Amino acid sequence: MRVSRLWAVVAAVVLIGAALTTAFASLGQSGGQPAVVSAAAPAYPPSAAAASASGEVAVEVGINAKGEVVSARSLEGHALLRGAAEAAARKWKFAPAADGASTGTARLTFVFRLREKGDDRPGLSAVFRPPYEVEVSPPAVIEKSNN
Repeated sequence: MRVSRLWAVVAAVVLIGAALTTAFASLGQSGGQPAVVSAAAPAYPPSAAAASASGEVAVEVGINAKGEVVSARSLEGHALLRGAAEAAARKWKFAPAADGASTGTARLTFVFRLREKGDDRPGLSAVFRPPYEVEVSPPAVIEKSNN
């Protein structure tokens, strides 16, 4: 039963991700910001969860004329979370430049939030907030051992 429950959660994440990708793309390029065509959420690093590392990681991405991310650099955030945020940022796709610009940049924010002790309810591990924020939680509460 736990396996089927896990697959149901995974399927829900995929469906919500597809819906959010469509919602992001419909936002357009308001305020000179490139529109998101597809977004990826980082996996919560197990070592970071075990160390109770949480918080925001800001990543600046370089975007080429095709809307592809060509560079990702952490600007701030916990060292244990930066690699996961940069890897996810490299998977994002933006709408191609319509104004003739050959390159651009965007600042993405990844929020890593640990679940509270006792929160064992199944649920989504990623929440996308337009235009450029993703909040992630580990799939289960990680308890540190006192060995």
